[in-house]
Amino acid sequence: MDPRMTANLLALHADACSKQQRTYKDPATGFAVLTEYAHRVRGQCCGNACRHCPWDWQNVDEERFDGVAEAREQRRQRRNDGGL
Repeated sequence: MDPRMTANLLALHADACSKQQRTYKDPATGFAVLTEYAHRVRGQCCGNACRHCPWDWQNVDEERFDGVAEAREQRRQRRNDGGL
């Protein structure tokens, strides 16, 4: 599992989505992170390899982001296992 995807982050994300919030603050970096809710409202993958992209990064340029194919597979496995 991606080290950024700790139980705390998953809880923050789930809480934000349940409140239909578009972002939550990553406590480690202070960055605003888009929620899956925000992506679904947007309606499509933006191509930026977002952490909670519900479309498995379908518009991400594999040449631009090294390791996208492997990361996609890990994301699919997490979803199958009940994670985000």
